[in-house]
Amino acid sequence: MSPAWRPTWPSGRTDRQDYVAGEPIPLRVLLTNVSGAPATLSFSTSCEAIFDVEYPFGETVFHYDPICFEVFHDRTLQPGQTVTYTFTWRQVDDFGQQVGYPLTYLIRGIILDNPSVHEARAGIRILSP
Repeated sequence: MSPAWRPTWPSGRTDRQDYVAGEPIPLRVLLTNVSGAPATLSFSTSCEAIFDVEYPFGETVFHYDPICFEVFHDRTLQPGQTVTYTFTWRQVDDFGQQVGYPLTYLIRGIILDNPSVHEARAGIRILSP
């Protein structure tokens, strides 16, 4: 994905790269209109963004699966405008168990616009306590 052919550009962020096992990890997924014109995104649910956590080799460890309602709506971003979605990952897998450490994980922020999907990635390390 390139800002040259897409008017909006996502980025994923954490407040740092290293975390101790069991420490909640704050996540931010930012979507910025990098064009010189308003950009409108269409959504088909009340959820505009979610996130996944993956091992470096691609297997999903955790999928944030909120309750979303079918609500068709648009969001228009003005040139240079950024919208921020915030989440917290508690370092658990899909079964609610503490994930392994020390290990590196890839967090994938996903903007659920319809029909395209924007993704952003950020790497973190979980260290032994």
